[in-house]
Amino acid sequence: MKIEKIAISEVDEIIHSVWLIHIEKEKITEGYYFFPDNHAEIIVSFKGLFHRAIIGSTKKSTIAPGEGLFTRTRSRGMVLSGEEEIRLLIIKLHPQYQCILCDDRTYKFKEDIKKFSLPAVYQHDWKKAIVNNNPGELISIFETYLAEQSILGNNRVDSLIEETISLIKKNKGEIKVKELYGMFGISKSTLEQKFNREVGLSPKEFCKIEKLNNFLKNYEEFKNEMSLTQLTFKSGYYDQSHLIKDFKYYVDESPKKFLTQANRISLIA
Repeated sequence: MKIEKIAISEVDEIIHSVWLIHIEKEKITEGYYFFPDNHAEIIVSFKGLFHRAIIGSTKKSTIAPGEGLFTRTRSRGMVLSGEEEIRLLIIKLHPQYQCILCDDRTYKFKEDIKKFSLPAVYQHDWKKAIVNNNPGELISIFETYLAEQSILGNNRVDSLIEETISLIKKNKGEIKVKELYGMFGISKSTLEQKFNREVGLSPKEFCKIEKLNNFLKNYEEFKNEMSLTQLTFKSGYYDQSHLIKDFKYYVDESPKKFLTQANRISLIA
């Protein structure tokens, strides 16, 4: 397996990161497990047909070469599987900007995803970039589309949601929902309804996933210097049982099992 992080040029306030992933035929049959990270995703297949599912769900979505799928922030990890070599692009969007790609900001979907395609004016160049196996050109086209939406004012986000996300990230997920709605002088239900509508998760879920990703970042940086117990405390957990409980909920495995297997992936920017 090969993972390459691709640089983005213009609208980086909307795009968080872009990843080009290549998985050999003999490996993809095992399935690859991806950790949730509080970003909306666009998945585009450059080569190979594969399936995508939420961990713990039997429902699968198929992505054929040249096709794209859009998913809002995931409540659990996802699995990619197939029977042939695949090459795909994952574009991660900051959660507060996923509304740009939602036809109706009132609808919700967590485990479901929808086919992704740009407006007709972009279709020729989009398909050409895929045929020519040119992910850089495809990203450039997508950035042009986002820039156009920005000019049209279609990327306006709810300021309350933007501030809430900023606070959660600043505190690395270690902030209580009560503190959040107390800061803004609103009710718990108002915050939860707005957050669910705009992001697709509850504030509590978002905090938990942010905290888990902070643990993964610490693990990558300090795994050769610190024990798992030390990393657990460093990442804000009172004991390993809480960390294990969250891991089993979001990826259906213990931290030790997830972290020691080659086909368990966390795309940490």
